[in-house]
Amino acid sequence: MKISKDKKNQPPTLTDHISFGKVGKGPNGERFIYITIEADGQRRKVLFRYDDVNGSRAAITQLNKLGAHLISAAAGSEFLRRLQELGPQEPSFNVATRVGPFRKAFVLPDQVIGVTEEDIETSFDDGLANYLSWGRTGGTLKEWKTLAGLAEGNSRLILAFGVAFVGPLRLIAPIEPVAFQLTGPGATAKTSIGVCTSSVWGQRTLGGKPHPLGGGDAWN
Repeated sequence: MKISKDKKNQPPTLTDHISFGKVGKGPNGERFIYITIEADGQRRKVLFRYDDVNGSRAAITQLNKLGAHLISAAAGSEFLRRLQELGPQEPSFNVATRVGPFRKAFVLPDQVIGVTEEDIETSFDDGLANYLSWGRTGGTLKEWKTLAGLAEGNSRLILAFGVAFVGPLRLIAPIEPVAFQLTGPGATAKTSIGVCTSSVWGQRTLGGKPHPLGGGDAWN
């Protein structure tokens, strides 16, 4: 794409409160760039996906929520022109777009776990916010160990805790997903076992408090 000399590198007038940073790459070739927005006396830094920016007005809408103020066609065009003028950039970090195994790490909604020297960032679809909420952390490891200690002498609770840790094993072996179902009369701790062992993967909340079903859902 050719850009006329009178427009190329032209100082921004409508988007001078926006600056561009490093570029990252997603698992399927998606391109991301760090954008800093100065508005309302604050500096907000956001990871922006731009490989399909022309086909997604939602991307621009998200920037506007952070104060980008790309309202007019002229402002939007200036923003895209500046992005275009950057030219192809070599990605300097990797971007995980979903939870689970990613390269040599394991991605949770609010953290990346793993011994790696790679720079890994995350960017999730806003439409998955409710799904991602299950992986939020809460409490301390010491408190959780007290909870896990309840499994001593309880084979069903031991089984449930063991199965809860199976997921990350896909990092080292292509195993089939494992599942089981507890059956029996009511009030025999089936739900309690589910609530207890779902704590392995986070602390889901309801109204700002721990969810009564932990990280699980009721089937009845």
